[in-house]
Amino acid sequence: IPFAQRQVEARALLAEAGYSAKNPLKLQLRYDVKEEVRQIAVAMSAMWRQIGVEAELLSSDFRAITNDVRKGDFDVIRYQWYAPYDDPTTFLNLLAGGSRTNFSKIDHAPFNDLLRKAELEADPAERAKILQEAEAVIVDQYPIIPIYYPKAKRLVSDRVLGWKNVPDGNIPTQYLSLKP
Repeated sequence: IPFAQRQVEARALLAEAGYSAKNPLKLQLRYDVKEEVRQIAVAMSAMWRQIGVEAELLSSDFRAITNDVRKGDFDVIRYQWYAPYDDPTTFLNLLAGGSRTNFSKIDHAPFNDLLRKAELEADPAERAKILQEAEAVIVDQYPIIPIYYPKAKRLVSDRVLGWKNVPDGNIPTQYLSLKP
């Protein structure tokens, strides 16, 4: 959908919910103190302003952000999640009812049922299909707005031995050495 059309639809949804230029949706957007993250928050606020949403920006250290996410103490919060292992469930479980990482508190039974079904499936190809179906089911209920997917940039000399990229970015340096 073109951006201009999405803006029209967003304004219509806001009006349907009772918001207008005289009664704008006001919210607080929390984000951590990194400059890159601040720039994203400013851009989000500017885009929301174009459809009549007033976002107050509030910067906090990451520990405070994490605590507030766990407590559910926020309107909108910029939070990040890195996959600790290479599997779709590392992200899908963020939306699973009862999951300790489900900070949105969504609990959608059809989605949860598909996750349980996938957990019991031994065939990797069939499991992947079930997880794709689960993703399709939850997308309409989605309480999370994926903004971007960060990429780590590492310049590693070919003299470094034992280097391995890992999904979470925590490089096990105890196995590194240098060629003479």
